[in-house]
Amino acid sequence: MSCESSTVEYISSVSCSRLLEPDNTVLLEFQLFKDIPALETFDFSVNEIMNPFSTKPTDPIEIRIYETAALQSITNEDTGNLIVITTIPYIVDKNRATITQSVEGAGLPSKYTLTMSLAHSIEGGGGLLIRYPSQVVVHSPLKVTVDASAYKIDAVLTEPDIDDSARQILFAEKAFTQPLIVEDD
Repeated sequence: MSCESSTVEYISSVSCSRLLEPDNTVLLEFQLFKDIPALETFDFSVNEIMNPFSTKPTDPIEIRIYETAALQSITNEDTGNLIVITTIPYIVDKNRATITQSVEGAGLPSKYTLTMSLAHSIEGGGGLLIRYPSQVVVHSPLKVTVDASAYKIDAVLTEPDIDDSARQILFAEKAFTQPLIVEDD
């Protein structure tokens, strides 16, 4: 992790480190040429931070400015309205997703198996939408099962809403009643 500032008229350097307590906290220490006056704008950046894996807005970011690096006597504090929003969902790498079919003959019934390894957890209350191409013809009710044994947990799912006309299988919001936890490699 590294930090920097382009406010060179006040800040000569900035260093940063992760604190163990409280969790997810970064301590920035500024070396100043001169004091930053009240109401003066300055900037800093913390590099090598991983964006959230979801497009859901984050909890607010807390910023506190202290008199000293000993973290005593708060002199300024944000209003709690700073959040991170990612607008592009995480794209599953092609090497982490495969689809196989039990029978490859044209026009024959087959079982399709989609295998994915996600870079993040599927939270309890999450959902799953699968859309299939118009070339896939469904003559009988689809049967969908989920095997999450690779995650060392059984997926407890509600029944999916299968819409043949829209060519989609939807495990709606709150489909996952038990979280799937990704194990670190």
